[in-house]
Amino acid sequence: MFVDDKSLIKVLIYYKLGRNKRGVRVETNLDEIPEEKRAEWKPANFELRPITWKMSNDLMRECRVKNPMTMLDEIDWISYKEKKLTMTVVKWDAKNDAGQPVPVSPDAVMKMHPLIAETLLSEYDKEAYAERDDEETPETPEIEAETTPEVKAEVKAEVKAEVKAETTPEAKAEPKDQTKDQSVKK
Repeated sequence: MFVDDKSLIKVLIYYKLGRNKRGVRVETNLDEIPEEKRAEWKPANFELRPITWKMSNDLMRECRVKNPMTMLDEIDWISYKEKKLTMTVVKWDAKNDAGQPVPVSPDAVMKMHPLIAETLLSEYDKEAYAERDDEETPETPEIEAETTPEVKAEVKAEVKAEVKAETTPEAKAEPKDQTKDQSVKK
């Protein structure tokens, strides 16, 4: 029910630079990469802060803009994604061309390749909003232990209970189509 802001969300992405070293390909599942080509792909480990209700509301407020045509408030989704990424990424194993660690900073986060940033946001949302079953969650190497085994077990049990509730026959039941033409008896 409450967000444990000490328990970071881990995301592992595999990337491969193109021939010109500007383009990039991204995968989130090592099994999708043919075994003979895996040496060409580099892992990128990230740890992201979970967003609380307050953080979410503050983020939405910061990204509100007035539409000059309608004079209504709207969300600037580009700004939203940028701010969300810079506020959530707290650890990574990124290195520069000389092999030196790159510290996490808003400026460094904004220099990520767009495809890596979009994939990271997508994977973060899948983890943060329980869109994937425990069995589907890829194992990520430990960057730094932050969560106790007890907390991990408790969270795992909660997620399994939620998944079980969503997969009951009642939850799976399809709504009846009431738009079918029914013949009228005379």
